[in-house]
Amino acid sequence: VTINSVTGTYVNECDTIVVTINNVTGKYVNECDNTVVTINSVTGKYVNECDTTVVTINSVTGKYVNECDTTVVTINSVTGKYVNECDNTVVTINSIPGNASV
Repeated sequence: VTINSVTGTYVNECDTIVVTINNVTGKYVNECDNTVVTINSVTGKYVNECDTTVVTINSVTGKYVNECDTTVVTINSVTGKYVNECDNTVVTINSIPGNASV
């Protein structure tokens, strides 16, 4: 996954997500509507408002729209889509493909 030249991967482990971005690895737990995010002792929250989620991590704020299997992602004015294919997610943002898998 590359967004605004920031590249990383994530592993979808159902309720617990392992996130690695620029060699910074952490986990967050999906607690339904209120998710507490902690990555290397940096903690933040985002609220899952069904179709529109506002995400702020390290002062970078963006939104994505959850459209079931096809998600439209906009972060810092960079918009793309990815398809959630259960355990293996193929991510393409502005023609840049990547993978996320269990």
